[in-house]
Order: sequence, then C-alpha cells, then structure tokens
Amino acid sequence: MSLHMFSAHGRAATAWDAVSSRASDWQDVLENPGHAHIAYLHGEARELAKATARFAGAGLRAGESVVVLARLAHWHAVQARLAQDGLDPDEAIKRGNLVFCGAHDIAQRWKASEQLPRVLGPILARARIRHRGLRVYSELSQVLRGKSPPRTLLLLEQALGELAAGEGCPIMCDCRLDRAADGYCAELGDMRGTHSHLVPDRTSLWFDEVVRGAICELLEPAKVRMVLDLVDADGPPVTMPPGQAALLWLERNMPLTAVKVLARARAAAPHITSDSS
Repeated sequence: MSLHMFSAHGRAATAWDAVSSRASDWQDVLENPGHAHIAYLHGEARELAKATARFAGAGLRAGESVVVLARLAHWHAVQARLAQDGLDPDEAIKRGNLVFCGAHDIAQRWKASEQLPRVLGPILARARIRHRGLRVYSELSQVLRGKSPPRTLLLLEQALGELAAGEGCPIMCDCRLDRAADGYCAELGDMRGTHSHLVPDRTSLWFDEVVRGAICELLEPAKVRMVLDLVDADGPPVTMPPGQAALLWLERNMPLTAVKVLARARAAAPHITSDSS
C-alpha cells in the first residue's frame, strides 16, 4: 500500500494517501486479514473490545474457528459485543468454534518453555477439527508487559508471527501504546519489526494525522517528498499509519527532527497522547 501522494496546497504541498488513512479501510483489515500478524494500536478498552469482536465475528460468520487468548474481563466484553453485533457467542462456544484461553496461563506456560507451538499447538489443532479456517486473538504480550524485559516481549511477538505463518492463519494482538511515554518510538518500532500490519483505532488514527501535520510544518515540501519516498523504499514492508511510519524513519535518520515532530504533535493533541485502557 503506497504511503503518499501529492498535490499543491500552500507551502506544505503534500497530501498523504487518503486510502491508507480511512478508518473503514483499517477496519477491513480486521475483517479480512488473510494471514496477517496484526498489532492493534488502541487507546480505550471499549475500542479494543469493538475491534476484537469485529475480527472474531467476521471469522465466525465465515465458518472459521476463533481462539481468544485474553484476560477474563476482556473476554466478557468481547462476548457482549459479539451479541450486540447479532451473533450468539454461547452457541459458538458450544459448537467449538469460539474458544477462550486465559492469557495469563498461556503466557506463563510459554515463558517456561519458550515453545509457543508446543503450548498452543494442541489448542489450535482441536479448534481446526470441525471448521475450515482459524484466526487467533492474543493478549499474551500485554499480560507480560511491565513484568518481563522488552526482549521477552519481542521474542513472544516473533513467535506469534512465526505461528501465524506456520498455521496459515491471522493473529490479532492487543498492542496498547502510551503516546506520551519517552519510549514511544522505540515501542512503535518494535511493533513494526514484529508485525505485518499495525492497525490503529480512532484515536491512534487521529494522532497519526496530527503527526503528519507536524512533519509538514517542520519540513519543506521537497524534504517531505524525499522522506516519504525513502519510507516507501524502507523494508520490510509493513502496512501501518503513514505518519507514524514517517516518524519512525525520522527517528532513525533525523532524530532531532523526530523529537520536534513528536513534541509538536503531543502539544497539538494532548488529550490523545496518553492511553487510558
């Protein structure tokens, strides 16, 4: 997906790709994910429940099995949202194509063995028996966040990506980011390095628009075009909000500019720079 296109508009003279920035297109990734390893960037628990139900509900409607590795409170919220969306989660559970596993238990078993296929393989195999497809939702990294070193979280997300590829199924991960934190860019970069898609919720998409505006204010149009061309050429290819992709490139290659961009974006939108879930 191209990150940019241009039109004359004052000194900015830059128009970002509207297709990659529409909320409806990002929601379509959740419903039709292929074999994607998705990081869902969110700022509210309500948005996370809606997105998880969209991801899971699309699978159930397609006759797939859905395995939910979640905290109990979120599992209940997803069940309620599925019911609001016209599905019967209790019936899906009885049929065996909606399966819940406690995220804390699975995460601890993975830490003990560091063999995710060994931990999840039997669960996924049972889920596949009667159903033609499979998709997985995971909160494993979130339950370990703050309790394990960053490298452990990276290894876990890499293992989930390998599992998605090996099983030929999509995996959606709860990836909560604090946009006000000093390590925001580092965490965002880690997510970019371990996922094929970074899908934003509404506040993350709004923040991306603010970041794009800050970049256009700080850089001349020719430099904006140069940065975006280099972002497009920078691998591996990851589908993500274009402003934050450019921010990560700036952080690696023009770090002082990245600091200014982030400071300006945070000042312009202070109410969306701290996640609340």
